[in-house]
Amino acid sequence: MNEVLANVKNLREMTGAGFLDCKKALEENNNDLESSVDFLRKKGLAKANKKSSREAKEGAVGVYSDDFLTAVILINSETDFAAKNEVFLNFMEEIGNFSLNIENSNLTLEDFNSMIFENISISDRFKSIISKIGENIILTKLLITVTLITTALRTLFVVRSGDINILSS
Repeated sequence: MNEVLANVKNLREMTGAGFLDCKKALEENNNDLESSVDFLRKKGLAKANKKSSREAKEGAVGVYSDDFLTAVILINSETDFAAKNEVFLNFMEEIGNFSLNIENSNLTLEDFNSMIFENISISDRFKSIISKIGENIILTKLLITVTLITTALRTLFVVRSGDINILSS
């Protein structure tokens, strides 16, 4: 029994999925961790596709800057609770920092979503986060421009019902 619990714990740490989902994935894949990760990924993508029809009016605006570029991104979520979630905010930071490595300032949202980040596409990363937080999230705006200010901007704005609230990070 301890081996089963250890495998469930390892799978939860690897994927962020719930206990019962991990247990079911391991049962259906003969306790093989790699197969279970793939199983959960497919299950998560299916959940994300179901949630993609939901309206996302809340969200956050992130401003990221280095010595050369500044990126402004807006990611919408269904609720302001999701936009304040640590998983959401960490994901937003990853996407913002990744966008600073892009040299094309005329990039469309579709082109950005198809880019590869850490061996998977940005759109698949979004689907992964959707399955973790349980809400639809959408990259709504992306602006990459030449940095005019040399100091790094690390302020995160949370948009709530038309108001902008500032969270310092």
